[in-house]
Amino acid sequence: RVYGDVIIAVEGTPVRSYDDLYKILDGFEPGEEVVVRVLRDREEELEFDLRLVDVSEFLKAEAALTCKSLLFRRQV
Repeated sequence: RVYGDVIIAVEGTPVRSYDDLYKILDGFEPGEEVVVRVLRDREEELEFDLRLVDVSEFLKAEAALTCKSLLFRRQV
C-alpha cells in the first residue's frame, strides 16, 4: 500500500515514473513556480503551487544545519 502524497502530474503533464518527473522538471529553472497534482492516501487529488529550488543550495543548507546540530550535540 502507498500512503502519503504521490505526484501524478506537473503542469498538467502526467507523471508515471521518476524518469517522467525528472524529464518534466528539467524544462524549468530554479525559482519558477509549477502546479503539482498529487494523490493523497490513494483517495484524494490535490493541487499545489510549488516554487522550484536549486538542489545544490538545498543540500548546502541541509549540510549547514547538520553541522550546527552536531556542534550543539557536542556542547551538551
